[in-house]
Amino acid sequence: MLAVWLSWNAAFAEEVATIKACTAAPPAIPSETKTAMNAAVRIETVRSSGSGVVVSDDGFVLTAAHVVGGATTAKVVLADGSDFEAKVVRTNASADLALLQLPETGFPCLRLASTRSDLGAELYLIGSPGGEALTHTLTRGITSGYRDIEDWTVLQTDASVNPGASGGPMLTTSGEVVGIASFKLVGQGVEGLGFAVAVEEVDQALEIAWGAASDPEIPRKKLGEGDAPAVGGSARATVSDRPAHPGERLGTKVACKEVKGGTDPVSGLYRMTARGSDMFDLAWEAHGDAVYTTKLSSNQIGSTEASATQPGAVTLDYVFADGSKVRMVSSGGRVEVIPQYGIVVLSVDFVLSQEAVEVFASTTPTFRRWTIAGKTVDQERSARQGEKYYRPMFSCILAGMEKYAD
Repeated sequence: MLAVWLSWNAAFAEEVATIKACTAAPPAIPSETKTAMNAAVRIETVRSSGSGVVVSDDGFVLTAAHVVGGATTAKVVLADGSDFEAKVVRTNASADLALLQLPETGFPCLRLASTRSDLGAELYLIGSPGGEALTHTLTRGITSGYRDIEDWTVLQTDASVNPGASGGPMLTTSGEVVGIASFKLVGQGVEGLGFAVAVEEVDQALEIAWGAASDPEIPRKKLGEGDAPAVGGSARATVSDRPAHPGERLGTKVACKEVKGGTDPVSGLYRMTARGSDMFDLAWEAHGDAVYTTKLSSNQIGSTEASATQPGAVTLDYVFADGSKVRMVSSGGRVEVIPQYGIVVLSVDFVLSQEAVEVFASTTPTFRRWTIAGKTVDQERSARQGEKYYRPMFSCILAGMEKYAD
């Protein structure tokens, strides 16, 4: 067994990127919580918000993979409110870990623990549940156990792992990071079941090693199975039963008048919603595909949150008034809070081709079936909703796609 490990380790060593280890003295918690807060960050992309922790004064940040999804950059906000555009240099969706690189150095950082937290030991989580409004929130719990889930070790805790806190550091009282917050189980009769990826998995999952200095260039890598494709990936919607003479879409002036949107400064994607709709939106990049994001409330997803965030876990069938059918397969998802409603939702992304956008723009859709993590949920939506929200959004985005077609 030892020989096998040494052989694997040698091959692994050829692939790893070296990151400068944090040498700052660990802050005692809770007396030096402010010091720990300075190394915790909020992370924002065009489609999600989460948390993270600076683990090297060279500007490297650990977070959960589902926080960044398929994004190549993300906005990182420090405790003092300053923000930076960071590169996503490593992701492993199966382990739910990601590594980001800030454009500068000299940041406050926290050390990764070299040993596991003892069963029953006190833990603290720093995260931003709900985004900016509750940024850098501290919650407390205990080490409930270590579990092996899908070949990775996670730390179980009763600390509050709420949406938006994903990716945040789970700290011991001595101020060392023992886990990266990942998910919680929800549902009737379920309480106090939060999970963080154990830091012992970081090196292998992200193919990194710790040293006295960071490599000058660290190439971007997507590791593990189940990585969500970025915009323009292969998991696009499929169209069938399209009639020879499809319906007409709304004119651009009418459609775009009913749509609000703007360009996200970090991702460069144009994000839009039809007027009055905030349970789904579109994000789009010129010359690329549109990403359709829809949000499922907690009563729809039940206790399937964790599994439903994985790529391919959610499928959606639409049937249209003219007989067209569109099937979507999710490219990823994340758990979020909708502050104005005070509810927890699962936001699911679907990559759309121009053909699928044309179908949505030209006729009225009706939901026929959700399949969430293998469970079929029948659901229908009214024609009025399709006319009010769907047709304006997709007609407006189609005009932009056609503009850049050449």
